[in-house]
Amino acid sequence: MNYNESELLLNIADNVNRYLKKFGVMEISRKTGIDRTLLYRIRQGEILPSLKSLCKLAAAFNATLDDLTTYHKEIKYDTYN
Repeated sequence: MNYNESELLLNIADNVNRYLKKFGVMEISRKTGIDRTLLYRIRQGEILPSLKSLCKLAAAFNATLDDLTTYHKEIKYDTYN
């Protein structure tokens, strides 16, 4: 699947945010050596991280590059039906 840069930015931002809910910015910054400011900018979709940064994030999250760059629709279950 081909992505344009804005789609890729949004996918990465969404996925990084999803993982950071579990780990926290400080912990991931410490594990990866990626500055907190850079992590915040990635989370906001302001910058496209380098491949090196993506690899560090994937390792810290125990995820793949595909996990970080692909759109993942969150499944919500309706408990009322």
